[in-house]
Amino acid sequence: MANSDKTGAGTLAPLSLRELKSKDVFTFVRILKKVDITQLRDSLSPELIQALDYKQPMTRNEKGEIVPLPESEWTDNQRKAYEKAGSAFIEFLPNLIDFLLSNIELIEDDIYKLLSDGTGATLDQLYELPAVEFVQLIYDYVSRDNFRDFFSDALELVGSIMTDRNS
Repeated sequence: MANSDKTGAGTLAPLSLRELKSKDVFTFVRILKKVDITQLRDSLSPELIQALDYKQPMTRNEKGEIVPLPESEWTDNQRKAYEKAGSAFIEFLPNLIDFLLSNIELIEDDIYKLLSDGTGATLDQLYELPAVEFVQLIYDYVSRDNFRDFFSDALELVGSIMTDRNS
């Protein structure tokens, strides 16, 4: 547990992450636009990039909304590809965390905002969080189940924004 102030009076309950929301996409896109994401991409093997590109199978429900396809309806190939993508993402996580931390001077405020919005903690509470707990919070944020698809979508959005600007 982290102290909520420098005197040690009071404590901050263990932080938990809420489900990713649409506003997180915009914060994360701002982060990705501030750094040279090509450095991260260039540090990865083509096989890893290809495996990371697979997303959870989706379908339309009776209302016409796009929703995740129930796992019981996945084909064997969809299941294998999704499992391979999950393993690839686990392999990718240390690269992502290292990349974010090595660019912290460019994105520090945005990282704090993202974590504050995602946990409900105030910025001051996050500033006072012990370093080990802060790094663990970053790891927890990027290693949660639905972050892989979220990150992939944010990268696609950044790519389309950059392509549109260059047209």
